[in-house]
Amino acid sequence: MSLKNLTINETLANNLTIMTNALGGLPGFGRKLEDSLAEEEALEELVQGHERVRLVHAVLMSVAWVLIAPTMVILALLRRMGINKNGQSATLEAPNTTYMLAHKIGQSALIVFTLIGMFLVLSKNEWKISSESSSIKQLHGWTGVLIVTTALAQLLMWIFRTKPEPGHNVWLNFHRYVGLSVLIVGMVNCVIGGGIYEENYEGLVIFWYAAVILGGISAIAVIVLLVTVLLGSNKNAKPVEGTTSDGGSAGGNAKTVTKSAVVVDVKASKTAIRTDVGTPGVTEEKQRKSKGIHIDGGGKGEREITGSDDETQKPLPLNEEEKG
Repeated sequence: MSLKNLTINETLANNLTIMTNALGGLPGFGRKLEDSLAEEEALEELVQGHERVRLVHAVLMSVAWVLIAPTMVILALLRRMGINKNGQSATLEAPNTTYMLAHKIGQSALIVFTLIGMFLVLSKNEWKISSESSSIKQLHGWTGVLIVTTALAQLLMWIFRTKPEPGHNVWLNFHRYVGLSVLIVGMVNCVIGGGIYEENYEGLVIFWYAAVILGGISAIAVIVLLVTVLLGSNKNAKPVEGTTSDGGSAGGNAKTVTKSAVVVDVKASKTAIRTDVGTPGVTEEKQRKSKGIHIDGGGKGEREITGSDDETQKPLPLNEEEKG
């Protein structure tokens, strides 16, 4: 019901009161008039209360699902694009970068705004009013329930997510695609809510326009970034060419390091990985161990020497067997 249909004509009410007093008060007339005015005032206050609730509900939901939600999805996609660009697996969990930290904080704010908006609707019995209204209002209400439930489910799944593979990959994919789906549904529901608000309160179309403009911009940005990420994730990370300490290829044959390989800094860790070399004699092996010398099998004729910093280490000469 529109507020303009419930506005009290204060001038008429004052005139009726003056007439009643001038007549000395007809039996029961003054009391009935006062009761009628009290009922009108109570009804007006009730309607104003519902108007305030709907206004706050519209503001909270618009900010949450037309502004915060798309922005947080874009931040998550930008972070994933950065991972793919660096040649890492997109399914690996990276540290809390600035993008992910902002994503988590924003999503938490989104859930808080959504819960407050839903609570306001329930506190003023708006749900019953909506259920007895037109089908479009019922659709808006039930869609809102679906959105709130999904948002809470996303939060719980994030809290109880599993880190080890492959369970983490399953959770990550579910989180991404469900999140994008509920984002689209939430934005559409905001547009529906803006239309309902405009219908009930003529002239207040700011929420409808905001939902269409901001929602359109956000939708385009999300679609572009999503397509970019999906195209990038279908391409495996490029293999890294293994090189020797002098920058050349190891033994003339470059080794391909898989994307799960771990690069070890020889100087920092004081260790080296030994591969592709024959087992030396016992005497020679003991001599190397006693001096803290290790062989890196990058290729024939090349050694990586590590040891304590206070010793001067020299590479052992190649024996005749290794030269061949």
